[in-house]
Amino acid sequence: MGSLQNTKNFSVRQWLQLGQLCAEKCEFEEARQSYLAVLQKAKRSGDLRSAMEAMAGLLRLASEALDSEAISRWDRELDAVMKRRPKQIPPMVWYCKGVVARSNGKPEMIKKYISSYLRAVRAQYAPGVARDEALAKGWAMMAVAMWSCAKWPRARSIADAILKRYEAKNFRGINGITYLILGSLSEYC
Repeated sequence: MGSLQNTKNFSVRQWLQLGQLCAEKCEFEEARQSYLAVLQKAKRSGDLRSAMEAMAGLLRLASEALDSEAISRWDRELDAVMKRRPKQIPPMVWYCKGVVARSNGKPEMIKKYISSYLRAVRAQYAPGVARDEALAKGWAMMAVAMWSCAKWPRARSIADAILKRYEAKNFRGINGITYLILGSLSEYC
């Protein structure tokens, strides 16, 4: 739990960032603790947006752990909050639901959730680097969804468009996954 030292005065945003960072580094227990801290603070303050992001993070961690009971729990809780506040759903919630759908082998659901993610990014992000990076991330996941549905030409065209538009910006993780998609698709088209 070295990552959680000196976090006593963290804001909700800092806890969320820590949870995301720990999850990316495969420090799953630290990520879980961070998301639970966010959820507790968010519920106390009535911050539904942060609560949804924390639940989405916990849902994604449960999916990574293949914990069907936790997946069910967090998915139910998240859906309940999303229904109460449909206009306040952060883009990352849709993205996490897309990742869980990918883990569960549901490509049609991936497309649905990632389409919602892309719409939310366009609506909630100001034009700039952060928006471009979020869009590139969503389009990369959409290419994965198309590949999973055996819509190989569509997956290839999305991957090609990602590289044309974003390759020079060198967003973390985007070029690599895009080249992996293209490599996988070379067998099919």
